[in-house]
Amino acid sequence: MSETAKPAPDQPRVAIAEIVRLITRALVSVGVPPEDASQVAALMAESDARGGTRTVVFRLPQYVKQIQSGGVNARPNIRIVSDRPGAALVDGDNAWASGHETSRGTGDRESAPMRDWLGWHTAQ
Repeated sequence: MSETAKPAPDQPRVAIAEIVRLITRALVSVGVPPEDASQVAALMAESDARGGTRTVVFRLPQYVKQIQSGGVNARPNIRIVSDRPGAALVDGDNAWASGHETSRGTGDRESAPMRDWLGWHTAQ
């Protein structure tokens, strides 16, 4: 929530940790690995708490349906297709288009010196 925005006095308040647990349980229930689910949940809750313009938590039912329908791969095999200084082409295997999800499959690349990692990170 932005510094100027205030919740309505009659609106219930829920702790961020409880929201993270709720999102994590929902994602795990549709096949997302627990570690990935908790990381996504933390990012979604933080985005909303900071006043993100997309109200991410509000879209949780939509995300769950996308996984259930096969529109999003809950257990992707993310891999680097092409790796050059300054750029990497990452096959995200139909994972969510979030940076943490596609970058988790690039472990060796993440440990490379910064000068080799600057540039585009593209998922297909």
